[in-house]
Amino acid sequence: MMLRVCLGLATGLALLCLVSISWCQDVPVAVLNNTAVELSIKGEYQEAIRIWRSLVERTGPEHPYAWVLHKNIGRNYQKLGRYVEAWWHLGESLRLGTGDEKAVTQWRSEVEEELRRERVHVRIESVDAATEVRLGDGEDAAWYAAPTEWWLGAGAYRIAVRGKGEEQSEVCAEVAPSAETAVLVLPAAGKLVVEPDPESAEVAVDGGRVGAGRVEAEFPAGRHSVVVSLQGHTAWSQDVTVAGGCVVTARAVLEKLEGGPLEPRGSSPGVAEGPTGSGAGGVASWKWLVLGGGAVAAIGGVITWNVALSNRDAEESRHMSWRLEAFPPDGRIVPGQEELVARDWNSRLDSHVAPYEKASWLLWGVGGAALVAGAALVIPDLLSGEETGPLVPVPTLIPGGGGAGAVFFF
Repeated sequence: MMLRVCLGLATGLALLCLVSISWCQDVPVAVLNNTAVELSIKGEYQEAIRIWRSLVERTGPEHPYAWVLHKNIGRNYQKLGRYVEAWWHLGESLRLGTGDEKAVTQWRSEVEEELRRERVHVRIESVDAATEVRLGDGEDAAWYAAPTEWWLGAGAYRIAVRGKGEEQSEVCAEVAPSAETAVLVLPAAGKLVVEPDPESAEVAVDGGRVGAGRVEAEFPAGRHSVVVSLQGHTAWSQDVTVAGGCVVTARAVLEKLEGGPLEPRGSSPGVAEGPTGSGAGGVASWKWLVLGGGAVAAIGGVITWNVALSNRDAEESRHMSWRLEAFPPDGRIVPGQEELVARDWNSRLDSHVAPYEKASWLLWGVGGAALVAGAALVIPDLLSGEETGPLVPVPTLIPGGGGAGAVFFF
């Protein structure tokens, strides 16, 4: 019975570490590894894999037991029938210098035999050494540095890629059936096709003229600005994302201009626009200010409450470090001082959390009163059919940051 309780506590501790990796830094790697081993023994392979993968991200390949983590991940993926991920992690275990080479090699051979039945062994390369590719399915998908090796079924793929400091994009690639290792080079450019209507329109890409009529040309992967123009027609413009190895088609339909020049959007010719606002027929601006101020105060209350919750979580995650500093060397509390320690710890929490909680209640109280009063002032005017006035920005101060502008109608 006691063993089951201890196992349950250890499992809960490990799952908490998956939610907060920063808090998990203080928990020894061996403790979490043993917890994952227990989960694996119970048949909870996916939960065990989550813990081991978090440890891989935390420790890096330089850790002396990194090969053990990859071996455990690979073996559990093998039990789940996820042979591609199993093959890769078992390979990493061998590459890092496993202490169990014979068993790992045997497992990897078994996995490879399963993969060769339906998949092609692919070596994925890139012209950019900083490129990473996203491989795998669902929650098991992860980023891998190119070049890397994988197993794919024959067919066409759109593969997510990213470079160092760049946004994620996609490339198109095709894998042909093969009994040998296929080399898949990720293309750095894609084909952009622009089909204008009328066909005589001029096409420009990124500010440079490309040609007239239908245009088909290769461009570097990424976002490009396309402008299509023809005298007597409205210009067409759009940002188009080109994926490496893919064909992207943009069809530009231009509308013919009729009559005189276009009127500015939002205005009507021959109609004079008079002033609006808080004159004889408008809602007084101060009423909107009351309503808007209440909304701003309520939002401020939500923000400060979130700050209080964040501070509480941060302090609780440092509880063990605080005990180690207060009661060296192992943080044990001297008998008879439990009440004093609890009081000191609660005082520490209050100093970091209470001010924000009080500020939240104050802002919610003021904001709620202002919202009720503002609604009572504005709703009767709106129901009477009066027009609102011009836009007026109301500055908002966000705790811990700069100012922001909330816009209301007055």
